[in-house]
Amino acid sequence: RLTVKPFNQNQGACTGSGNYALGTTVQITASPKQNHFFKEWDDGDTNSTRDVVINGNRTYVAHFTYKEQVVTSPSVSGGYATGGGTYRSGDVATMQAIAQPGWRFSHWLADGVIYEGEKYSFVVTGDTTIIPVFTPNTYTVYLTPSPMGGGYFTSSNQQPSYEYGDTVTYTAIPVYGYEFVSWDDGVTTPQRTFTITANVRMNAVFATKTASHTVTIVLPDSSYVCPVYYNGQDIGYKQNTTVTATAPEGAILRLDPATPDGQVLVSVTDSDSNVVWSSTSREAIEYTVGDSDEELTLNYQNLEYDLRVTLQPTNQYTLNSGMFNVSIDGNGSYYQPTQQEPMRLYSGLAYGTPIVLTAPLYMGSYIFSHWVTDVGSFGTYTVSFGMVKDIKCIAVYSENAI
Repeated sequence: RLTVKPFNQNQGACTGSGNYALGTTVQITASPKQNHFFKEWDDGDTNSTRDVVINGNRTYVAHFTYKEQVVTSPSVSGGYATGGGTYRSGDVATMQAIAQPGWRFSHWLADGVIYEGEKYSFVVTGDTTIIPVFTPNTYTVYLTPSPMGGGYFTSSNQQPSYEYGDTVTYTAIPVYGYEFVSWDDGVTTPQRTFTITANVRMNAVFATKTASHTVTIVLPDSSYVCPVYYNGQDIGYKQNTTVTATAPEGAILRLDPATPDGQVLVSVTDSDSNVVWSSTSREAIEYTVGDSDEELTLNYQNLEYDLRVTLQPTNQYTLNSGMFNVSIDGNGSYYQPTQQEPMRLYSGLAYGTPIVLTAPLYMGSYIFSHWVTDVGSFGTYTVSFGMVKDIKCIAVYSENAI
């Protein structure tokens, strides 16, 4: 009698059992069921199909085993997964997504298919790679001045939102009349850096300043202007020929006076005639508010310019040569070039002084051609302009062909 059977009938089946004559050769077969594979016969033979010779009663037992499948989850940013390993085909694998701080789980990705839920279970049918996908959390910084309107905030790297671990620096700036006291967590420096691990909600506490004084800026006349800046804000109030600014003791005011054409600001003096700023310093005009009111005067100086009148060529001067009519601010005079004085200098002229020059038609044997000046070229005998800088005027003559 030949008996062929599986060790576990749930894992596979066998063929070849029966009654045979001695000496007969019989083929026996071991066939695994789904998710299993043949391992060996009980005599150690590993061929699932084999021939045996009948030499008496004999039993052959086939051993089967589960197919082993590997479930893997690669390293990714923002977290990791548990549940990977070796499974028998048909087993149920359960994957659990674990997000790192500042990240949140989004979905699973396996063979291009998206699966939801931090915990995902599936039947293992083969080697499987399943990828957990995480996305970074975003956080917001909410800063509030207390009281409202007491100050504001600046930042060199401000963003609408931040990710976990980002850093951002803010500075609390008081408005005019207020000073920074502290943040509501007790930090007393106006500038601070936050390392983002959650939404930030913070109040900056400001307080009104009590010891304030008025600085009055005296202008030459009402056409002059002088903004006064404190903490980047113009706090000056102009009225006729003065600008007043009120600021706390110790505040640094920056004066930014406009200088009219033809003038230069040479100094700023206080009520005791002390020079608090000079043009030789080449620095910004700053004044520190003291323990009392103060008056500052802006001292301007008019610029003076030179006018030079000559002609070309310069080798035809005679006693009978023509004369130039030079009118300065309505006052006329005559100038006759000579070898000894080929050029006439008029100095100390104020900005805008009106000038009218009239050249003679003839100069010796030469005839007038045109004017060449530092304010332009002119083809007429008479030219007029205002002094805006040092100006040289040359009357150009050409040889008379008559």
